Amino acid sequence: MKNIILLSLVLTCYTRIVPIKSIYDQQPRIAVINKPLQRVLDSFGLLALNNGYPVKNADARTGLISVDQTTFDGGFERQDGHIPNSNAYIVTERFSDQYPDRVEKYTFTGNWNMLITPIDSNTALVRIKIFDVMGYSNGITLKGKSTGRFEKMILEELSK
Repeated sequence: MKNIILLSLVLTCYTRIVPIKSIYDQQPRIAVINKPLQRVLDSFGLLALNNGYPVKNADARTGLISVDQTTFDGGFERQDGHIPNSNAYIVTERFSDQYPDRVEKYTFTGNWNMLITPIDSNTALVRIKIFDVMGYSNGITLKGKSTGRFEKMILEELSK
């Protein structure tokens, strides 16, 4: 009986991973941009240059743009499923002992792709998706998801 109580105490003291509670739409974000294809590509080029996005591949013929691992503003959910950092682009699972939010210990990253295709001579369709989302610190990697805020911001910037 003493062994069972001791085992129970030991097991409850260990840190556990708390999964993401809320549902985040992981489908590509899509927008119609009222600009010719080349102007959208040029706008993205300036946006990438000004923000230091690590563009891996940009194919003007197909409109496919691949961006390597990018550091994002991120966070963890509270117990009610909301993210205290309303500007977080990334949310990850967390350790139970790191509540409410110890984001300063973690780097939040993801890769992303965009596909920009012409609809007609003055309009383009843009699809954007973040993938391989994670938070990491000192050899610990936590799985994550995009909140959709980054994709929305990019689409808004391309629409200007």
